[in-house]
Amino acid sequence: MDRRTPAGALQTVDRALLVLLAFERTRPDWGVTEVATEFGWDTSVAQRLLATLAGRGFLVSDPATRRYRIGPA
Repeated sequence: MDRRTPAGALQTVDRALLVLLAFERTRPDWGVTEVATEFGWDTSVAQRLLATLAGRGFLVSDPATRRYRIGPA
């Protein structure tokens, strides 16, 4: 998967879509540090993206494990 932001695209939207596409049947949940490492982002960027996607229902956060998975949206 090409991780470069396409010309004319909004970087934040592109990053959010990359995160959503990372969730697969073989890898259904992710932690903040794993996302940051996978994409080469600061941990704070990964945390804000995951929290925003969870806030809108695209992801669900498990407080016990501090991991995210695809939500109902």
